[in-house]
Amino acid sequence: MGIDMAGVAIVSAHPGHAAEPPLEEAQVELVWSVEGFDRETLDLEALRSYLTETAILLACRRHLADHGPHSLPGASYRQIAQPK
Repeated sequence: MGIDMAGVAIVSAHPGHAAEPPLEEAQVELVWSVEGFDRETLDLEALRSYLTETAILLACRRHLADHGPHSLPGASYRQIAQPK
């Protein structure tokens, strides 16, 4: 609060009562965002067309590491030489 030389209030503020425009006039919009998922119930088939080749290949490589070759229908395998 501000006062003049005579002690009269010239400015005052009330916390939490700032003049805010109604939500419909605000300069922001609300949009939806995914905040998480349950991998047990997530419909991966519905996401098929949104998965990048890189994401699918990475998942195939993780599957290979866990289950070995020739265990994932639709994936092709080859052996390559690599240093020990």
